[in-house]
Amino acid sequence: MDSIPANRRLWNRISSAYQHEHDQQIWQATMRHIALEGRCSVLSANQYLRRDAFPADLHPVQGDAPDTVLIGGGSVIVSPLGEVLAGPLRDGEGILTAELDLDDLARARFDLDTTGHYARPDVFTLHVDESPRCRR
Repeated sequence: MDSIPANRRLWNRISSAYQHEHDQQIWQATMRHIALEGRCSVLSANQYLRRDAFPADLHPVQGDAPDTVLIGGGSVIVSPLGEVLAGPLRDGEGILTAELDLDDLARARFDLDTTGHYARPDVFTLHVDESPRCRR
């Protein structure tokens, strides 16, 4: 993760088709929240998988029919301002693409700079009292 710049994060999640629509909506809201809170683009690459991709001796709880969806996808691309740029991609394999406006990174930090304000000694200081204390 150190080689990925802080403004480009990759989140991966297995989104089961066994979950209901409410859970998928929560996941999309979570990705938007991460983008807004971190002021970064979020590329959520979720898996899509059907039963016919597994060996016959494996019996998933969702069922044994070959076209049973085990993992339902939900990939999405979100801007640093929380705008969904592509997706969510559900119920099939595919590739999402979106044009990222890198100026959104600067615009997003005008009202919330999640790292910059800690680097200002005129606003934020940390003092640690290192004097010996009695243990009780």
